[in-house]
Amino acid sequence: MHRLLVVCANQKTRLLGRLRTKVYILIVCSLLVGHFGGLAQNIQERVYLHPNAQVFVAGETLRFSAFTLSHQTGEVSALSKILYVQLVGEEGPVFEQKLQLEKGRGSGEFFVNSLIPTGRYQLLAYTQWMRNFNDYFQLPVTIINPFETELPEVRKDSLVQISFHHPNNYLITGIETQVGFRIFAPAGTAEIQNGKVIDSEGTIIQKFEPDQQSTGYFNFEPKARELYRVLLEDESGKISFHEFMPVEEGGYDIQVERQTNGFAFIPQAVNRPDEQLTLEVYYANTLWTSQQVFLDEVQALRNDLLPPGLCHWVLTALGKPVHIRTIIPSVEANNKRNYQGLNPIYGVRDSLNLAIDLPAGQYSLSIHQQMPEIDEVTLSAEQSRLYSELSDPLTKRLATPQLSGPSELITALQNFKSPKAIPDSVTRLPEVRDELLAATLQSTNGSAVNNVSVSLSFPGEEPQFKTGFTNAEGKVLFHHLSLHQNQVAYLSVLDHASGWQFVVEDKFMTEFPSFDYSLNGLDSLAAIEIQQRSIDNQLLNAFQEKNVLHAKYSTNLWPQYTQWDFEYAFDDYQRFPDFKEYFVEYIIGAGIKNGGIQIRKEHFGSGFNEQQLVLLDGVPVSPGRILELDPYLVESVRLTMNRVYLGPSVFDGVVLIETYENDLAGYDPIAATELNYQGIAQGSSPFDGPTLRAKQPDRRIHLYWDPLVDWSGGMYPLQSITSDVSGVFEVQVEGFTTAGEPISIRETFQVNH
Repeated sequence: MHRLLVVCANQKTRLLGRLRTKVYILIVCSLLVGHFGGLAQNIQERVYLHPNAQVFVAGETLRFSAFTLSHQTGEVSALSKILYVQLVGEEGPVFEQKLQLEKGRGSGEFFVNSLIPTGRYQLLAYTQWMRNFNDYFQLPVTIINPFETELPEVRKDSLVQISFHHPNNYLITGIETQVGFRIFAPAGTAEIQNGKVIDSEGTIIQKFEPDQQSTGYFNFEPKARELYRVLLEDESGKISFHEFMPVEEGGYDIQVERQTNGFAFIPQAVNRPDEQLTLEVYYANTLWTSQQVFLDEVQALRNDLLPPGLCHWVLTALGKPVHIRTIIPSVEANNKRNYQGLNPIYGVRDSLNLAIDLPAGQYSLSIHQQMPEIDEVTLSAEQSRLYSELSDPLTKRLATPQLSGPSELITALQNFKSPKAIPDSVTRLPEVRDELLAATLQSTNGSAVNNVSVSLSFPGEEPQFKTGFTNAEGKVLFHHLSLHQNQVAYLSVLDHASGWQFVVEDKFMTEFPSFDYSLNGLDSLAAIEIQQRSIDNQLLNAFQEKNVLHAKYSTNLWPQYTQWDFEYAFDDYQRFPDFKEYFVEYIIGAGIKNGGIQIRKEHFGSGFNEQQLVLLDGVPVSPGRILELDPYLVESVRLTMNRVYLGPSVFDGVVLIETYENDLAGYDPIAATELNYQGIAQGSSPFDGPTLRAKQPDRRIHLYWDPLVDWSGGMYPLQSITSDVSGVFEVQVEGFTTAGEPISIRETFQVNH
């Protein structure tokens, strides 16, 4: 709490240092007080995306439901209003979307076209506030493009690999500890049956067997100055040798035993001085509790002293971390919910009528066909917090096919992030109302230009005009309403000085997390499935009726002006070939003076000596250069002769010139920087079945999708219809209760011809 107050105070100080007028100070202070107070309980966010699938063939649509959550409570968080989503391949982003969040919920979709190459991609999602903490959601997505000349084939010479996991990433002589392992056997190779740890003499020290997921764990105590190797044997009797974990002759460890009412643990050390030790427990990067501990003495931590989910135990010596262990205090909740009406087998074009017992909360529901031959690692809502804590969760050769099972196995198999301290200051504010745009004004030599009046303009169907002043570092921050279309925006210097340029802060990531983009080869069975799925997609897209939703645009073009003193629609008057003649002949209140447009001062009250503002479609323009505009492209001119306050700027009169297309009619604002603004993406529409014409084939593999379910509790009705596609289908329900409890329900059924 105290650290948060320092964060807010520092951030407010920096913001207020940028402000020039009392009006702007009051506005910003009201925003900070109104929204930063809630950050005391929700200082960090995390994101969970539930996609309709993780393997796509060109011609299909990737749909996803988004949950923005409090990292502390797990409840849906309403802090941020904009979510950023990227699908990134080895060559860079394939698509980028901005989504509007409503009370922490949103949805989106992306059509996978035939120009996207076959490969493995990472799906990333984050808010601007999360970027302060280097947090993001990450999930692998596989795309198969059957229109390519060659699909990746199984390499028969691919080698079996095994990775080992331990909190220290090394073993300590004389200390028995738990070692997790994961075996990676490429498609087309024989299954590994067992493994053995052998010493330098070839003596078997430890035997182990992998489970169905090719994972497991065992206890091991290494001896000093001994070299160990691992032998793996597959079902055909073929053996392979592999390196074991490194062994150190000194270090710290913690022996942990789960008990009914908590944990018993013993801090241990080899070749380390007898120092004062403390065990600190961190939850969501926040210190939860701490206590002094002693080497080789049994200690205890009760469940009522521990947080409800995954936490880090940090053993410190003289205040410095010497060992970090990740613990899941309570066994994961059993989310086996009551189903009514789900049969094990259905026929084609059969009706699905089922009900699912769900507590009050926010959910996403999907029914789609499984593709076990190439399906990616899956991630449920129940496991989403765990994934956010993993240091490298989605590197292919380190990821389990499905992250599930007992807590001990999960924690033994994963490398976890170290607990991070909350930074004392942040560089990005949360977008608590709408979007924020940050930019820096620089001279041609790259130096900052401070204390300059600047503006942000959005011409077009959703016009906006915002002003600000650059601070000592040349930076300015604009708050603006989100637009629903891509368009050109303009950052302008209001005194029309040229030779300066704006550098805009990136809203999307430009440097991406580490990721293994290599794709496993496809065996013959998977290749046949892909070919059939591609044919089905082409049939589906040929017959499918597209429902196009049109964005709603604002009709109140300039809400900051209560009224205009004069309004002129040029089509109501005689047309002139020279734009300046309009101001000479019939525009009252403004004329031509000193070679440019100027509002007549005799209409001003006393003390009116501030700058006048001339806008073309909402973009500030030079009062002199604008007279060169072709008047036949101008639709109207409006004037206000009153003092106008726009953000921190004050203007004694405003002239607004509007063209027919709201596109500046070819005028070049030389003191402005063009900005390609990306609008808010359209959400993903739900569907529960096809709209079929007579004799139309139904080749859907995605039967049901509802990304934004707000449920009050009880039996949730779900109705759909199977398609002409046979196979195994899965019902997925992912979401979070109003109390922040994750809910993950997955059930399968068979469809037969």
